[in-house]
Amino acid sequence: MIVSWAIQIWFEIDHIKEIVDKVHAKITPKPLLSGDDPVGLDHHTENVKSLLDDTDHSVCMLGIYGLGGIGKTELAKALYNKIVHQFEAASFLANVREKSNKINGLGELQKTLLSEMFERPETELGSTSSKIIITTRDKGLLMGTHPIEVQKIYEMTELNYQHSLELFCRNAFGESHPEIGYEAVSSRAVGYAKGVPLALKVIGSNLATRKSIRAWEYALKDYERTPRKGIQDVLKISYDVLEPNAQTVFLDIACFFKGERIEYVEEILEEFSAPSNIEELVNKSLLIVEHGCLDMHDLIQDMSREIVRQEAPNPAGRSRLWFHQDVIDVLSDENFGSGVIQGIMLDPPQHIEQEDWSDTAFEKMNRLRILIVRNATFSSEPKHLPNHLRLLDWVGYPSKSFPPKFYPRNIII
Repeated sequence: MIVSWAIQIWFEIDHIKEIVDKVHAKITPKPLLSGDDPVGLDHHTENVKSLLDDTDHSVCMLGIYGLGGIGKTELAKALYNKIVHQFEAASFLANVREKSNKINGLGELQKTLLSEMFERPETELGSTSSKIIITTRDKGLLMGTHPIEVQKIYEMTELNYQHSLELFCRNAFGESHPEIGYEAVSSRAVGYAKGVPLALKVIGSNLATRKSIRAWEYALKDYERTPRKGIQDVLKISYDVLEPNAQTVFLDIACFFKGERIEYVEEILEEFSAPSNIEELVNKSLLIVEHGCLDMHDLIQDMSREIVRQEAPNPAGRSRLWFHQDVIDVLSDENFGSGVIQGIMLDPPQHIEQEDWSDTAFEKMNRLRILIVRNATFSSEPKHLPNHLRLLDWVGYPSKSFPPKFYPRNIII
């Protein structure tokens, strides 16, 4: 009888522990997956944590500002992971700028925030001890020129030389110090990044594929030509050395497919050896794969889109169009369409009804591979669609049938 009672007690203890573990997993905010290179973040994290601690247990909004690519998001992630266990609920909203520009983007961000914050009914948003952290490139956003009440401000500064060298070496050599004989060229390379972590990763990854000091010396000449230019010019050097197919994949992802699943993009860009080129872009720190989806730093995306803008002053002379007003201008004039255009995405933040457009606008676009139309209603169907189309993603296509001479041989279903 005593043995039976003891067995029952131990059985109940095991079940109680299992229940506690499950409940704890549900109610405790989980830490975020951070980047692989948290070099030089420790003192920033402690500094910001000290600012948050010095708030007398009141609601505090803290703003972190700094250059693009300086590591603001990584700092926010590191800080989140360090203090998340202190709160009943927590939410981390990434890529707010990009998401807010999409259809109902702000609404979706609000839903995400509310669903994460109110998983527990007793959670009180904005209660005493709540902490709100925002990151921005615009210091003015935090200084009273906008209606945001920020109590604390922190500047994210560039890495010092030692941390810069360590981060560079991790990407160039896979370890925290230069290989023997590469000390001098590594020091030179670090100088071109100006302490910006993103640039250090990209330059290091670019040089990692070069297997001799002489090859490094040759590559560094490109960086020497841009000593007074911005970080985007430094990043562009890694694009310039890509093979043409890799450049095509990179620009297509930056203009149309950021955030899409990798398998989907690989199928669309199959003719450009997408799997191997995506792998190369990841190895060069130009692209990130997270949870099976393609992503890139917004500074790299800005750089890639600037490459396209520099192709021609007139949007009709560019290879890719993604800004909705440029697309509308091109589609509204039958003389604007050209054989240069390879991809078009019309996805305005607010729904538009396009009455005044040329239904023959696509007639000259014989190289058009990608056509994405969302959140827009057209008054009539196109009289022509290019047979070279690989992707036709037109939500609300204005007809039940395609043009009579439309014979797409490469289109994906």
